[in-house]
Amino acid sequence: MEKEYTPERVRMTMQTLRPLYDIVRLVDPEECRVIIIDDDNQIHTGEACHSVWNSHNRCSNCTSLKAVRTFSTVERTENYHGRKFQIHSTPIMLSLPDDVHLPCVMEMITIQSTVSEEPKISLPEKENENVLYLLFHDQMTGLPNYEGFLFQARHLLESHKDDSGVMILLNIRGFQSINTFLGREKGNEILVFIADLLKNAFPEDAVIGHVYGDRFAICVPSKMFDEDCIADIILQSTNQIHDLARPITLHFGLYRITDHSLPIPFMLDQATMAMERIHQNIVSGFSWFDQTLMHKISRREKTVQSFERALEEHEFQIYLQPRLDTSSNAIGAEVLTRWILPDGDVVKPDSFIDILEESVLIARFDTYIWEESAKLLKKWQDMGRRDLHLSIHVSSRDFLYLDIPRFFFELSRKHLIDASKLHIEIPETAIGDHGNLLAGNIVQLRSFGFKVFIDRFGVGQSSLKMIDQIEADGICLDRSFIAESEKRKRTKIILSSIVKMCEELGVTVIAKGIETSETYKHLTDIGVPYFQGLLFNKPMPKEEFEEKYMLQANKNTAPVF
Repeated sequence: MEKEYTPERVRMTMQTLRPLYDIVRLVDPEECRVIIIDDDNQIHTGEACHSVWNSHNRCSNCTSLKAVRTFSTVERTENYHGRKFQIHSTPIMLSLPDDVHLPCVMEMITIQSTVSEEPKISLPEKENENVLYLLFHDQMTGLPNYEGFLFQARHLLESHKDDSGVMILLNIRGFQSINTFLGREKGNEILVFIADLLKNAFPEDAVIGHVYGDRFAICVPSKMFDEDCIADIILQSTNQIHDLARPITLHFGLYRITDHSLPIPFMLDQATMAMERIHQNIVSGFSWFDQTLMHKISRREKTVQSFERALEEHEFQIYLQPRLDTSSNAIGAEVLTRWILPDGDVVKPDSFIDILEESVLIARFDTYIWEESAKLLKKWQDMGRRDLHLSIHVSSRDFLYLDIPRFFFELSRKHLIDASKLHIEIPETAIGDHGNLLAGNIVQLRSFGFKVFIDRFGVGQSSLKMIDQIEADGICLDRSFIAESEKRKRTKIILSSIVKMCEELGVTVIAKGIETSETYKHLTDIGVPYFQGLLFNKPMPKEEFEEKYMLQANKNTAPVF
């Protein structure tokens, strides 16, 4: 079954399949709603997905949610109220006008009766209400969480069908640095403050949710919304939070809802894109979604549509950028990627990686690259070049979809590679955002023999405590941090201190993005031992790397790390 459909094709396909199954339906598992396609091929939202099981709550282990997030078919058997449901969930991309694409799932369900079940314990009504509240609310702010927001926003739109509505996404810029420098207690205090600010600023009918970490979502009828309330929120946040090194920065993305039938997650995506337009600004502000962003959506959808073919045809190719010591010996390489299109054009990762991250395809992409990297490392080790390492990237989102330590442990066993030569780079910002979650993963990875590096070190509001608290094997200095140290004596002193501290702690330091001999000298003067950048080599196909470096003698003096 193809994975991209127009509404008409979906409707016709479902009609063909219905004689074969008891239930055939299209669902949006993120919002937990049935999608209805009428005879004119217009889409509408229907009842909650879980109503088919006579349930009032969304499933705790939703098959279709797994399918849409991994973009792969998932099958499962469940027993509900004496009936056996065999569920076949196939993800599809629903193509709509204006080059809009909606990820959803076609469910084919077979039902068998008279299945005996274990007696279920029913909670008293009051306790059941408490459980539901805990499931759909953020305990710290008292606001609906992501799932709770989707439910309440849909209810709001259905009760205001004559009003266009506005979807708003609020992000607190640099929130991870507040947690890092001032502690999570202060960070939580700010989240509660922002939640209270939003509740006071928007009308009672508005739905406000704390949907993720440093992000809040608001859905409000258009007739109740005024841009001035955004300005008031920014002003109050600046006036009332005094004990920070700088004023808190709030960025709002706004999307005008003109079609209530669109899924709530889609509306949030549009608001998020509007917010990301101003995300690098150091001052607070807001941005509306417009046609300029539609072009970005078009590019994103074309990338998503081409992804499956590209993966199957091995269009994603490994490129390597050599890493050298101060004697210009190759000690390994960073694994980078190029997308080689059928016509031979080469697409650099900055044109598609962010899109894969947004569309939850990043885990599939990364696992493919990791697998190819392991094969290459095995080849080198079989050739006797056990001194060379490969350094691969792990996105913060990979930790949400995968058991990273187990994946790499099984990968090393599958290909019989020396785990210490597969270096794993995790962005500094990811550690700042999810330090507690990643710390345990890093400990496990190191226990399996892998070397873990903090990548892009210095790109954010780095804390020297991070080197101590996150027991990584090394750090990769970001070129922006290096450039700043060349301009400012104070930053140079800080960088020099970091290098010396790392040397004493046995933490490896690698400098990335070296483009000039002046920068190289500047870094060797302060003791940086390993380098990578255009001054030495541009990223190259793996065959070119092997031709250039694999013929080098396997020197016993080559550094081992």
